[in-house]
Amino acid sequence: MKKFLAICLFLCSTCCFAKKSEHQEIIHLNQATLEELLTLDGIGQKKAESILQYRKEHQHFDQIEELEKIQGIGPKLIQKNLLRLAL
Repeated sequence: MKKFLAICLFLCSTCCFAKKSEHQEIIHLNQATLEELLTLDGIGQKKAESILQYRKEHQHFDQIEELEKIQGIGPKLIQKNLLRLAL
């Protein structure tokens, strides 16, 4: 039983680490798809769609900080994802 639990814990931990590492890719705001935006911390379907809508209306982002112009996105959310964001 202990061996079984140890194996389960090992498998669960490797799954969690693998999933986290696959979401460390850089997200280019001017090219990102909805699916890519959804990998950012704190970005759900509605915010991701709002980012795409803003990009469509303004052709592109000039600065990452422009995300603050989108309702529901503030400096804390940007800071949380800053290492993964690029233009």
